[in-house]
Amino acid sequence: MSRIKRLLTYVIAIIAFMFFSEFLINMNLRSSYYNLERQDNISQVLIKDAKATKQGGEITGKIINPEENKLNGKYLKIDFYSDSNVLMGTKYIDISKLQTNKMQDLNLTYKIENTKYYSISVVDEMSTK
Repeated sequence: MSRIKRLLTYVIAIIAFMFFSEFLINMNLRSSYYNLERQDNISQVLIKDAKATKQGGEITGKIINPEENKLNGKYLKIDFYSDSNVLMGTKYIDISKLQTNKMQDLNLTYKIENTKYYSISVVDEMSTK
């Protein structure tokens, strides 16, 4: 009977340790995010949240296609820069199917290291460089 109690105690201790370590890992990940700065004035892109870690980050928001400045058949180009203004990488979002006077959600997750700020532009085609 004492062996079963000891075994049960070990199992409970291991499970408690797993939950505790998972909690600490999640707290560390949440505290390592920092806000990204935006360096453009495109009114059709409304950014709700832009945050990054040393390994990557995510940008969320909405894209609006107004009648006076149509975005049909175009792409959003998002350039990511480091502290020393070096282009670290580029991501494209296809907005060619966005209808006039409609909105599209923007959810971008990227794996580009050490980004400090980003710039959004509207382009006609994706570059393959």
